[in-house]
Amino acid sequence: MIKFGAWNTRGINDPGKRHAVLDWASVNNLVLFGLIETRVKESNFLNCSRMFANRWCCIHNYASASSGRIWVMWDEEYVSILPLLTTSQLVHVQVTVKSTHQVFGASFVYGANFASERVDLWNSMTQVRSMTSQPWVVLGDFNSLCYSNEKEGGRPLTLQMLQPLLDCLLRNDLTDLTWSGCHMTWSNRGCGDVCIASKIDRVLVDGNWMDVFPRSFVVFQNPGVSDHSPMVVTSDVPFRRRGKQFYFYNHWVDHVDFFPLVQDVWSQPNGSSPLFSFLIKLKALWSRLKHWSRGAFHGLDDQVHGLNCEIDSLQSQISANPFDPLLQQREVDSLCRLRHLLSVRESELKQRARVRWLQQGDNNTSFFHRSLRSRRSHNQITSIFSSAGVPLTGDEQIRNEAASHFGRAFMDTPQIITTSFTLPLQRGLDAADGDFLSGMFTLDEIKVVVFAADDESAPGVDGFGAGFFKKC
Repeated sequence: MIKFGAWNTRGINDPGKRHAVLDWASVNNLVLFGLIETRVKESNFLNCSRMFANRWCCIHNYASASSGRIWVMWDEEYVSILPLLTTSQLVHVQVTVKSTHQVFGASFVYGANFASERVDLWNSMTQVRSMTSQPWVVLGDFNSLCYSNEKEGGRPLTLQMLQPLLDCLLRNDLTDLTWSGCHMTWSNRGCGDVCIASKIDRVLVDGNWMDVFPRSFVVFQNPGVSDHSPMVVTSDVPFRRRGKQFYFYNHWVDHVDFFPLVQDVWSQPNGSSPLFSFLIKLKALWSRLKHWSRGAFHGLDDQVHGLNCEIDSLQSQISANPFDPLLQQREVDSLCRLRHLLSVRESELKQRARVRWLQQGDNNTSFFHRSLRSRRSHNQITSIFSSAGVPLTGDEQIRNEAASHFGRAFMDTPQIITTSFTLPLQRGLDAADGDFLSGMFTLDEIKVVVFAADDESAPGVDGFGAGFFKKC
């Protein structure tokens, strides 16, 4: 695990800001970071960088930008750096972690102030995409926004303002890294109606990054001496393996053994109340289905690959013996099985991604898998703040703080019991409407609600979604 970051310091000519940067790097145990918008002239670079020289190596983009818009600094004891591309708005390097020999690409960004000039940045990011196969992270000040909720104050956002960065992310398979901390990463420090705040600093990662560092995250910290939030990325945290959660897939109902299995479980008497009996049977079915699905649907990708190889072999044989009826029938049967497996796999992917608007036939697109990776990355709690305002990042610390918080909320606070009282209502329901609203739900009403739910809706904590209850 390593930590690295970036910070738009709005100039570091001031020795006080340089000290603040050194403290920030030290407190957060950074081994690599980018300084954005240094505002240091090239003639003054040696003087301003001298304070960092004892520990940090440095590269910059003075060759492309006279004001040295980006400095990249690293500790040679922990990582080695290979510069690959330098422009006026981007410095891309290959990072090798010495302790693990892990290699990844890191692009430090400072977007231009004008949209027309940022076109060069989007093109540079696309160029980097084409030249790297390692995990890739892009971080810095983009001076551009993605979503309408990323700005408060100032003139309203339009789609035209958001589209360039969105297009760049889609084109280059990039998504926001799981984050916590400040939502608005920049502010003009104005008061009242003149205050403007926005999220122009961000950390983006590609699919390879989420595969290699699935537990990585970034914290956007308070801005301190700057008007931008510094960002600190933790490349990964130890993964604590837990039992795999049960998940009911809708395509199971099409299997010939499914309904007999459900009927067998549901026919077992247990002598409990109706509601408790339902819960017991659901839990028993959960256990049986989990065991059954391992045998019926295990290794779908391997099965698809095996069938593709079998079909390829059959078609080669048919090419040599085009009128052999046995080979032709075997090909038809294999193609039928392949279509079924592809349909099953697409159904699983669609439920796991929970992207409802995808159409049939999208199962092999990168969007499906990017949705899965993104959801898996975001469905985790990487850090919280304690009641004393201290950041907590470890699994054990987070678990203990959560238990403590809810213990205080529900056990330590005495219940407040009030005497009955009557509200002075000017208008109210008549007796018939009151009886209707307080009456019991009918079976038909419950059935209408259940059957109106989307089959692809999120399951409950037991893993059974609406599709199960509608079919069974």
